[in-house]
Amino acid sequence: MAFDEWMFSRAVSTPALILLRLYSWDLGTITFGYNQRAESAFDHDHLGTTPVIRRITGGRALYHDPSELTYSIAINDALVKYSLFGESVSKTSEIIAKILVQFLKKCGIDSDYKKRSSKQDRELDFFHKAPCFASNSKNEIVKDNIKIIASAQRRFKGSIFQHGSIKVNGHATHPALPLTDYNINFNNKLNVLSKNMFDNFSTQFNDTFAEELNLNFNNLTISAEDTVEINSICEYVKQNHMKKRNIQKFPVEPAII
Repeated sequence: MAFDEWMFSRAVSTPALILLRLYSWDLGTITFGYNQRAESAFDHDHLGTTPVIRRITGGRALYHDPSELTYSIAINDALVKYSLFGESVSKTSEIIAKILVQFLKKCGIDSDYKKRSSKQDRELDFFHKAPCFASNSKNEIVKDNIKIIASAQRRFKGSIFQHGSIKVNGHATHPALPLTDYNINFNNKLNVLSKNMFDNFSTQFNDTFAEELNLNFNNLTISAEDTVEINSICEYVKQNHMKKRNIQKFPVEPAII
């Protein structure tokens, strides 16, 4: 999460920059949305030793297990103004959703994106308490009407950051996120992504975004200065993982709200 926050900070401050990231998880972790109430976003009594962190994006709590992929994309405002990603939240989400559908297709997974949110998703109490994969919001990716990619977005000074969980191997559940009304067959013995599997997904991810956007992406070089900045943000996030973190103050003095 700290690296995602660094990506967004870098995109905000660098004209015409777009950054892509694909990663997975060494340890199963729960993340919850920027605007969720920490006391009700998950069941504290059944958390156990699972780490929890608040995201800088909205949305609901979800469990990231080591069998999933997670993506993130940070876009400088110049690219938004040029309409490469659309200027509204909805349009940007739609454009990215269509690219993600093509990415899954390259990986042998047929999917589609939701054209509208369900009525239940607009209920405030459901928003604060329901786990992410218990909802079906507009522009999220589904397979056989079951969500397989859940995404969340944040904007600052016209720049955009979006990240999301990609359940390429199925869904694992967690006792701190009860899903009593969620009609999905869960499997808590999912295989961890192998290096070969991840490398293949990573190649397809990069190639799909490059083709769909007609852009060339290069591997990012992390400088010594970048490393110091990233480590600083990482330490800050570790100490304030449950609090709302305000991206515009990075990397000097990240503000807590």
